[in-house]
Amino acid sequence: MHKWYSHLPANFRYEPNDKMVYSESDRQRKMLVMVRRLFVDYQIAHVPNGGQRTKIQAARLKADGVKAGWPDLVITGPCGWVAFIEVKDANGTCKPEQKEVLAALALDGHPCGVFRTDRALHDFMLDMGAKLRVKYPHDFMERE
Repeated sequence: MHKWYSHLPANFRYEPNDKMVYSESDRQRKMLVMVRRLFVDYQIAHVPNGGQRTKIQAARLKADGVKAGWPDLVITGPCGWVAFIEVKDANGTCKPEQKEVLAALALDGHPCGVFRTDRALHDFMLDMGAKLRVKYPHDFMERE
C-alpha cells in the first residue's frame, strides 16, 4: 500500500499507530514537558488551530492568519533550527490539509512529522541535529 508520505525526504518522520491509551492532548503535554526538560536551549509552543467554530469565528481566524492543517507544535532552537510537529493519538490519521502542509514543510527542508510519543520526538530531534541539554530528568511514555 502506498503511504502518503513515502516520497518525502529524510527530514520527515511518521510514527506508526500504537496501542497506548493516552489521548492526543496527554501525548502533546508529554512532548511539551520532554522538550522543556531535555532540550532547554529550545522553545516549544502549541499552535491552537483546531476545534469547533461558528462560520463567523472561522472567517475571523482565517483573516487573522489561521491556516487549516498547520501542525500542532513548533519547536525552535539555536542557529535557526525549526521543526513542525503534528501530534496524533493511537490511531489518529492526518486530514488532507495536514498532509499537504506537512509535505510542503518537509520539501522546504524543515524537520517535521507525525508523532505519537515523546520518545519518538526525542529521537527525531537528535537525528535532526538538536542538542540535548538536560535541566530535569524525564519519564518517557511506555509502549504497551
